[in-house]
Amino acid sequence: MQVTVLIVDDNEDTRKLYEFALTHTGHSVTGVSNGADTIQLLANYKPDLIIADIVMPEVSGIDLIKFVRKQHDLASIPIIVISGYYRGYHEEARKAGATVVLDKPVDPVALPTIVDRLLASVSTAD
Repeated sequence: MQVTVLIVDDNEDTRKLYEFALTHTGHSVTGVSNGADTIQLLANYKPDLIIADIVMPEVSGIDLIKFVRKQHDLASIPIIVISGYYRGYHEEARKAGATVVLDKPVDPVALPTIVDRLLASVSTAD
């Protein structure tokens, strides 16, 4: 079964880099540039995993995480937070419900392995 990943980052270059790395390792990827559009998308789309930036226009990554965790059908989706602009976000992201918190830059070659290991650990925990 193909893994579906939602990448939410307002930096197009970063988003495209992560999309490229994941699609070339067999993942199905959807990219979104802000949290507000992501909330609308999640009304009809349930990815296996979400990768989100913290600092974004309209709806921050923290607010997006809180939204996802309050939705019964989405609450169990693992969320990887990746950010390089807001150094104090680690604890805030974890409290909001982030599964993993990473600092930018993330090696795009390593990202598929990080995603697969996280999904494997979540599926064995069920």
